[in-house]
Amino acid sequence: MAYYEKYDVSVLLTSLFLTMGVLFFSFRKYITSIIDPIVLHFIWFSSCMAIIMGFIYKHGVNANILLFTGSLILYAVFLFYFLKPQSSSVQHIEIGGSTKLIFFLYLISTVLTFYSKIDFIIFASKSTFVEWFLYRFVLLEGRNPTQYIFRLGAFPFFCFFSFVLIINNPKVRFIIIFILVINLFVDVLSGGRSSILNFIFAIGTYFSKFSLGDRQFVKKLNTYGSIMIIISLFVAISVTSLYKEQATLQDGSLMIFDRVISAGDGLDMYLTNNADKYLDTGLIAYLKSALGLFLGKLFDVDTKSIGWRLYEIDSGMEIDVAAGPNYILPLQVAILGYMYLIPYTLLIAYCVAKMRILLIRGTGGYALCYALAYNCFTLLIDIEYATLIYVSIFFVYFLFIYPVCHIRIRLK
Repeated sequence: MAYYEKYDVSVLLTSLFLTMGVLFFSFRKYITSIIDPIVLHFIWFSSCMAIIMGFIYKHGVNANILLFTGSLILYAVFLFYFLKPQSSSVQHIEIGGSTKLIFFLYLISTVLTFYSKIDFIIFASKSTFVEWFLYRFVLLEGRNPTQYIFRLGAFPFFCFFSFVLIINNPKVRFIIIFILVINLFVDVLSGGRSSILNFIFAIGTYFSKFSLGDRQFVKKLNTYGSIMIIISLFVAISVTSLYKEQATLQDGSLMIFDRVISAGDGLDMYLTNNADKYLDTGLIAYLKSALGLFLGKLFDVDTKSIGWRLYEIDSGMEIDVAAGPNYILPLQVAILGYMYLIPYTLLIAYCVAKMRILLIRGTGGYALCYALAYNCFTLLIDIEYATLIYVSIFFVYFLFIYPVCHIRIRLK
């Protein structure tokens, strides 16, 4: 059942827009443009609050509701304290390194990014056009771990060096843009309905951190960003409508709307099924759930994600493939336990703020800062997935980016 059918729509929308309004007003000094990733983050945050308010309106308040609400509010307060305006911390940065060095790093990240798509290209060569968009469901059966690591770890570096060359080297600008479009096109064809939106906020991350410009530039960025967001939503609706037979664009629109207001679907599953009776809690349980992707490869332990377990509890049956909601911040606190509410939300807020404003000089340092800033909010969205992303980023950085930046060969 869709959430706009399960809960009162007026309550969901009122909570959604009211929370967004409070956040956008309170953090207005920290928002650089409409395509700043913090905008999307606040929409996610507001969606979680909407689900909580919808549940309260229908079922009332309980201890878990207070824990979930408290974790989100405390996080917002701590984030406000730790954040610094981007313009005051990283304004007018000059990207270091020679053109040849940056271009070489760009080639490395491009090769790794397109290597991560080989399995889809093979799949596409054997499938019909419509089946291409269903590739994301094929991945549920398993994926190439090396390609997955490169997809997560190389993509932000690919974007960073692409943007640097586009801005600073007019001779290769159109070639770089063409390659970016090809990459985006492949992502959309493989069923990535949010691919364009992710790319838009990748642009927003770069301009908020390294090239803010004057007010006129920000105005243009907001205008073009708004147009790109509208296009991305249309693409997302079109791709979503292909997931079901005989589905229309209207059906796709309703599914996207449901997706927007259901970022807190894991909270709903937890509350509806009293999942605290079935899930282990405590520090050990949290570490197993946060590091499950790695522990399962090293030890003989149950490493089903919290989202996976919630899906099984909600559906009443065990499944063999990973599925279910994201392991979001309130669920992380619930698994840790009430006593960790304040220190854990403080720690997460500090880490998010630090990654967003982190500044390490040098070509490799700027690239790493960009990669972390682009993924800083993933800590709240899914701690297990975030762990994999950060490991992938540092793997690519120390194996490819760092050695090239420090090796003693003449690239100038």
